[in-house]
Amino acid sequence: MPKKSGSELAQGVSLFVEGQETVIIERVDDVVSVSLEPVPVISVHEGIAYTGIQHAADYLGLHPNTIRRYADGRILESVKSPGGVKRIMVDSLKEVHDGMYAPWSAENS
Repeated sequence: MPKKSGSELAQGVSLFVEGQETVIIERVDDVVSVSLEPVPVISVHEGIAYTGIQHAADYLGLHPNTIRRYADGRILESVKSPGGVKRIMVDSLKEVHDGMYAPWSAENS
């Protein structure tokens, strides 16, 4: 059975993790937005979802040190948390994933 959990990160922002996917529910005034992310989301700040190095490495099928190099080289967008831990922007991760695998899937269609 996949792992399933829920938590509230900030006022109006909730996360639900099922397996390797994360559902983010944001409430602003009377508007509710829902997004499905392909990796576990560790934090959401100003509407931007972030994940950790290991989750990014698992998603892309790369070594964590490669993810760090990609972040240092700005191939992946990242920030450092107040505790000094590097976080990878999920949208950036999806762009790199699509760039890595889209040519392969187009050739084999």
